[in-house]
Amino acid sequence: MVSIWKFRAPSSTSGFTLIELMVAACLMGVAAVGLSSIFHNGLRLWAHSEIDMKVDQEARTVLEQIGRDFRNSIDVPGAGWSVKDGGVSFSTLRDVSVDPIHDQPTEKIVQVHYGQNLTTAPGEMVWEYAYRSSSGAAAVQWEKDWTRTDSLPAGIRVTLTLYDQNASSQTYTRTFFSPTRELFPWQG
Repeated sequence: MVSIWKFRAPSSTSGFTLIELMVAACLMGVAAVGLSSIFHNGLRLWAHSEIDMKVDQEARTVLEQIGRDFRNSIDVPGAGWSVKDGGVSFSTLRDVSVDPIHDQPTEKIVQVHYGQNLTTAPGEMVWEYAYRSSSGAAAVQWEKDWTRTDSLPAGIRVTLTLYDQNASSQTYTRTFFSPTRELFPWQG
């Protein structure tokens, strides 16, 4: 007896059709593009925040040093407060070493100059000086010039604007008052 083998298609279909596979591939492609975009934007945001963080840290360090030096500023004959080259110069006390015999810090009078090039980031620095306002003894008036030549100002306001690599600016403003100086009336 001769048997004839016939090919028969199964009665129930199993598996996916070509159209279903193409739709699934397209959906996976759209999801991959979306995830890639989210990942790319996250990396870009992270890199930008790293730059901002470095600029912020540098600005805080510079402003804290200015404040520390200003609070320790002293009047030294012949080396007083001067405004030149877009910055200020004054004498201050700094801890320079520790005396090993007495275990005490020794201070040294140094002349400091704070100008436009205090940071590695490009930027601008604006100085303002505190005067006693004519409207009241306790009111403070801020001026761009220090007109007195016989003493240091009682307070300064420093506005530091730094630009990052993307040319976006960050502005930091700090106000410092000396514990030993008095506010003089404005003579402008």
